Amino acid sequence: TSTCSTSHTRRLECCDRSRCARQVACARQVACATGGSRRGGQTRSSRGWAADRRRASLRPTARPRWKLVVHGADVTPQPLQFVADVPEFEHVLDTLDELDSFYERMKYGTHGSETLFGYYATQDLPEKPSTYWKRQCHIGASFLRPIEADLRDKVGVENIAWGSDYPHLEASWPYTTEHLKNTFGGIDIDEVAQMLTYTSAKLYHFDVDKLRALADKHCLTAGEVFGGIDYESIPAEATHCPGMMKHTQRNAA
Repeated sequence: TSTCSTSHTRRLECCDRSRCARQVACARQVACATGGSRRGGQTRSSRGWAADRRRASLRPTARPRWKLVVHGADVTPQPLQFVADVPEFEHVLDTLDELDSFYERMKYGTHGSETLFGYYATQDLPEKPSTYWKRQCHIGASFLRPIEADLRDKVGVENIAWGSDYPHLEASWPYTTEHLKNTFGGIDIDEVAQMLTYTSAKLYHFDVDKLRALADKHCLTAGEVFGGIDYESIPAEATHCPGMMKHTQRNAA
């Protein structure tokens, strides 16, 4: 996304996290951290049991998040940064509401199974799950849909890392220019800069200054993205990408 000034002529340095090898390494670490209930003969902790009581109602992208929270991964001296790939924004918000509610019942309740099984899982967790989300969790937002971009304040602008999802069939490529204008047109350019560049740059330690020359050569300016695009001018073959499907647009019937 953008680099320094707030000028509409600055170039957008799009850090496509879908191509980032570091994300693959991170995903493998998360997979190990959220593995089976027994590993090497070690029995599961009370936290693990409490976490598994919720697994039936959580989608796969939420299960690892909840397990990492209740196992204390977020309260260590160097807490883990977690990236969930392509979850739907509404699902993230619904899940956070659910987890916060359940956390309150587990930690502060006086009766019921939530307190009986959940107290020991939450006694060392000083904050609600949504607090850890804001601080340490991120969405790999491939082909971000316009209707999801409008939820950015609730999800957290600094928690969103855009990606094109290349080389998958539903990727925005080769219509990424149209996709960026369609999704981010009219949105504050500093917020767009955060979602397209700075979230990924911070997560994966990209040197934005070194990327500027490439951005000047290959990327859109902030002004070009802010100006948007007429949806009717987007080629029909571009709508294979969920971010450009008709029902994902802001004015969809």
